[in-house]
Amino acid sequence: MDTAQREALSHRLVVTEAGYAEAVSRMDGSLGARTRLATARERYRAAEEAAIEVLGAGEALELVETLHERFHSRAAGAPSSPTHTMPPRAASLPMLRR
Repeated sequence: MDTAQREALSHRLVVTEAGYAEAVSRMDGSLGARTRLATARERYRAAEEAAIEVLGAGEALELVETLHERFHSRAAGAPSSPTHTMPPRAASLPMLRR
């Protein structure tokens, strides 16, 4: 990814975050305000997903979420299989096979 692409991605995230913040600040319970907030959330999610995809962080995020779920299921006393929900490439990493 070159500098121009990074700047465009950063700008998109900044603009969508500002739009979300504005929608939250203008929340008055009306249908219009709820619609603006829902639209702002969707735009922010789309920008965030694009950033994750472009930066190649999708697999890393999936791994973190899987490890988070495993940790919390173990803390709750649920039986755990080391690879039952692990992404295929992550299951092959030696440090994750326990």
